[in-house]
Amino acid sequence: MLIYDNFASKNGGGIAVNTASIDIIHCTVADNHAGEGIALFAQNVTLPEQVIVQNSIFCQTNEKPYRMIASDETSIIQVTGSNIVQQSKLYEGEGNINEDPKFTDPATENYRIKNGSKCINTGLDLGENALTVDHERLPRPYDHSVDMGAYEWNNSDSVIHIDFYASALSGNPGLTVLFVGYAYSGERTYTDNEFEWNFGTGDLPPNIDAKGKEQTVTFDPVIPLSNDQSREYVVRLTVAGAIKEKVVVIKDAPTASFDANTTGGYAPLEVSFTDTSTYAHTADTRRWSFGDGSESFEPNPIHIYNKPGTYIVKLTITDEKANTDKIVKYNYINVVNPSPKVDFTASRTLGKAPLRVQFFDTTTSYQAVKSWIWTFGDNTTSTNQNPVHTYHTQDEYNVSLTVKDENGSYLESRDNFITVLNNADNIIVCESGGCDFMTIQAAIDSAIDGDTIEVRDGSYDENITFKGKTLKYSLKMAQEQHQLLVKLAVSLPLMIMKMPVLYFRALPFQTDRHLMAQEFSLPMVHPPAFPIVRLKTALLNIVVAALQLSAAGPIFLG
Repeated sequence: MLIYDNFASKNGGGIAVNTASIDIIHCTVADNHAGEGIALFAQNVTLPEQVIVQNSIFCQTNEKPYRMIASDETSIIQVTGSNIVQQSKLYEGEGNINEDPKFTDPATENYRIKNGSKCINTGLDLGENALTVDHERLPRPYDHSVDMGAYEWNNSDSVIHIDFYASALSGNPGLTVLFVGYAYSGERTYTDNEFEWNFGTGDLPPNIDAKGKEQTVTFDPVIPLSNDQSREYVVRLTVAGAIKEKVVVIKDAPTASFDANTTGGYAPLEVSFTDTSTYAHTADTRRWSFGDGSESFEPNPIHIYNKPGTYIVKLTITDEKANTDKIVKYNYINVVNPSPKVDFTASRTLGKAPLRVQFFDTTTSYQAVKSWIWTFGDNTTSTNQNPVHTYHTQDEYNVSLTVKDENGSYLESRDNFITVLNNADNIIVCESGGCDFMTIQAAIDSAIDGDTIEVRDGSYDENITFKGKTLKYSLKMAQEQHQLLVKLAVSLPLMIMKMPVLYFRALPFQTDRHLMAQEFSLPMVHPPAFPIVRLKTALLNIVVAALQLSAAGPIFLG
């Protein structure tokens, strides 16, 4: 993509990014104007979102700014294989350069690179993300390696790339067509007089030869076409010896086409269709199919779509000589439901008092929602979109959400959506028996939100799996406490020797996956009462992500 000659009143003259990820690949961003970030400015972008720049050129042709890229957080921008032309140091990243790109002729908006440019063959191999054509849809790479920027160098300044646009390539006698020529090379820009046209060798009056980038020609054969006949005219553009040809077909039969005043909206949607077909002879019939089982034979019908959906529209035309043609436009009309679909979720729906719940509005609406009213079932309400509410009493609670847009109010209610239980239980584990459980695993399996698992002194050689529960671990000591912070990837056999009581407290967890990389704290005391903790892994390695230790004491990880 070529991005040039843009003006920003503040920042981001070429590209401005706000709160989103973007991949900028094979772009030439040149001669733009702004305060900060003349080529690229990013703000409010936080990881894991990133701004990726690959195989691109950022440059000002008449000056060399101090820097071309700016951001409120530079770590989210990664630049590789690119030419960032600036006074500041070379922009950090694999394969980056800071060199004159040697554009062909920026004064005539020709930002292709010339022979000798350091951007030739210096782009990086992007693998499956590599682009196979350049800005002019010419193949890339041309040589053994890809070039930087929007255009692939053509390996010779004298090679001319030529093409032209035609507003139509088929129609009935009297068809008027606009032609616009394009030509470029790495050598120079071509003038108007070098665009030479020929518009056919048939009976077209006159047999036009003309010069100039743009031409308008009417195709009206001197010898009339008979019923359902067609005639072809070869249109040729020549620039500095290079030739491009296309064929215009003039036919006696009609050519079907149509437009609509709108192609999308809320049900019921009224659409006005217009027949824009071209006819060599007087139109006889038109048959419209609207995709919802309805038809019309009017020239320019009005149709109402009452149900949401995506519709195919077909027009079949016939002229007075029984010549026929048709056109089908797939997925042409898109009708949406004007009423929002009210929905919501909650961070938890079961737990012990006091139960703190985060509610989330997940309503789907094609119009702006103006307000929200939540009722929590305990005679309290909220007008926040995503409120937090605490339940203090054991019970089952109905929850409802009402949203309002410009057309009205819409309600979603759920009976017994939140269940609040009594206060937390204290579950005791001891090696010798006579308590709630003899294994830590059994205690974890029985625990629900808010429960405390007390593990008495002993040796517990077992593989622990947490079954979707998040656990907070702590060693409780009577003396002054210090913290050891460890993060584990787990399941693990756990052995506790010469230990004070170990507590587990179950917290809510919203997935079914086993606990991974959760934090726990192990309080420690000053000598001589050192606790000994031995965490052994028979199956999986322990990953220690962070370690903060402020008291001496034997800690074994193995």
